[in-house]
Amino acid sequence: DIALDILICDWGRIDARELEARENLVAAQRDLADEEFAVFNEVAQAYFGVLRNDALLEVACTNEHVYAEHLKESETLYSAGEAKKLDVLKARVDLSDARLATINASNDVTTASAEFLRSLGLEVDAATREDVLAVAENAFETAHRNLTETRYDATEGLQLARTNAPALMVLRAKLRAASARVDYAVADLLPELRLSSAFSFADPTWNWSWGFKAVQTILDGFRKETAIDRAVVDMETARTAVEVAEQKLSYDLAVATANRDNARKAFDTATVAVRQARENLETVAAQYRVGDASRLDFTDAV
Repeated sequence: DIALDILICDWGRIDARELEARENLVAAQRDLADEEFAVFNEVAQAYFGVLRNDALLEVACTNEHVYAEHLKESETLYSAGEAKKLDVLKARVDLSDARLATINASNDVTTASAEFLRSLGLEVDAATREDVLAVAENAFETAHRNLTETRYDATEGLQLARTNAPALMVLRAKLRAASARVDYAVADLLPELRLSSAFSFADPTWNWSWGFKAVQTILDGFRKETAIDRAVVDMETARTAVEVAEQKLSYDLAVATANRDNARKAFDTATVAVRQARENLETVAAQYRVGDASRLDFTDAV
């Protein structure tokens, strides 16, 4: 005997299941992309942390050198009777403080380098900082030119992020999957239409029968109706998650663009301030040599 049962119509059950599975796959792929961006952010933060501490170490070493030269000059002036003993003692204290600052800055570089290696998934016994990131001659310039500057405002950034932000794409895919579950739950209320046929052989007679049948559960304790309610709630929850994520994204972009603009202005201002401070130091150092500036003026200038 041979029996054949063919599903003719399930009112969209299979399509809804397929759509849900497809959207869940999209969500998983976008979730992976979001994790990749998180890794990029972690590595970038660690990378710029290393450059920042390199620059601060460069500053500390420069200051130590300046104070060492100042101590020599103070001792020479004291020997010539043109400076006080207190100037020499204070110069030694300044140099000691500068050396301590250099040690602390060096330790900060070591810590930042270890964090950078950790973000790359490298262990300290497998690689060193120099293996992956050599010390730059000018850490400030290296840090400033590593990322392309952006000019779009928060509104333009939000338009771009709405279609490109992986986290938002994940939530939208989950919303579509939840909508597909609603479609399945509604279709599950209807009976399945099947074509059944059977072949039998009893020598010397062949028998073949066929017919349509509708398959439906008569009593299920309102489980299917409850499934619809649950699916609708899940869909509304997913829709709310998308709206909340868009609001948070809008806020984050507004803050990020404001910080970017403020940082750009601060960098320009700091560049001018550094140039003026360097000129001031050169002027005070010259005045100190001829007795027109005090040791305190020199320390402040440094």
